[in-house]
Order: sequence, then structure tokens, then C-alpha cells
Amino acid sequence: MGGITIIVLDEIDKLGDDRILYNLSRARENMDITNRYISIFGISKDLMYKERLDARTLSSFGDNEIVFAHYDAYELRQILEDRARMGFHEEVLDDAVIPLCSALAAQEHGDARRLWPLTR
Repeated sequence: MGGITIIVLDEIDKLGDDRILYNLSRARENMDITNRYISIFGISKDLMYKERLDARTLSSFGDNEIVFAHYDAYELRQILEDRARMGFHEEVLDDAVIPLCSALAAQEHGDARRLWPLTR
């Protein structure tokens, strides 16, 4: 039975031991699988993560790195407006709340998941 197996590891930097990654990257060879491909996607906010991997693990991966830029104030505003429509009744928020929150978040860190605390 052929095909593709896709493995997604969010917060891959929290694994601690990279033997898991080494074994996953060698699974086709170790399990003598010739008609199935395995793709591993690792997600991390730690841009230095790969530098801490064992050389053997790193060389087993045919890695391609994609770095996503932080959201700007406009993008954060769109995200917050979408969430506010789902989470609040109309006219509950003052019109200035979402633009202020998105501007402060963009200035501080650009991460839609870290919109608080906005005060220092």
C-alpha cells in the first residue's frame, strides 16, 4: 500500500530529545518501506532550534525552512474583528478598542496569540 504519511509536530522544540526526530526521518529505511513517503513538518517559534539538533539528526532531514513574519497592525485588526464578531454581541466593544489593541500588539510583538497584557 503506497502513499504519503504526513507528520506535523507543533512546538517541535519542546521534544527535548532529538532521537525521536532522527528515528522518524529514517523510518522508511528502518522499516524497509519502499512505496510510502514520509514528510515531517516541525513548527517552532524558536528560530535557533535547528542549531541545537545533533548533527546526525540534522543531516537526515532534507529540510526546507519557512519563516513567517509577525503580523502587522492591519492584519491583527482583521483577526481581532473576526474573533469579536464571533465572541461578542454587536455594540459591546467601543469602536476604538480593536484598533488600539492591534496597534499595541503590532508594536510590541506582532503575535495574534499574545494580545495581552498590553500594559507594561
